[in-house]
Amino acid sequence: GRERMAAAAAAAAAAAAQCRSPRCAAERRGFRRELDSWRHRLMHCVGFESILEGLYGPRLRRDLSLFEDCEPEELTDWSMDEKCSFCNLQREAVSSTPTEDLSSQGQSNTDKIECQ
Repeated sequence: GRERMAAAAAAAAAAAAQCRSPRCAAERRGFRRELDSWRHRLMHCVGFESILEGLYGPRLRRDLSLFEDCEPEELTDWSMDEKCSFCNLQREAVSSTPTEDLSSQGQSNTDKIECQ
């Protein structure tokens, strides 16, 4: 379940990396930040789950087994195609250097200042 969600998100981000639009680059950075925050939340949830398992033992596993069939067998909400996942433009149609559009609007070029 969790592994499939992480793999799908990583595949979406990797496919979108082919688009060179600055807006898509900003979207990807935001997406990565959100995934990073989910990773931290997931670690806390797993920690709480193991603490509860220690307190309640097999009864907790039995209660949690009710949720095993809630996820679909295969992911159908995303598929790699020739369009950018963020801006929905054809990847070939996106210019490789459209930074003058953003600089004329007063926005900074954050591609060079990205901190990770």
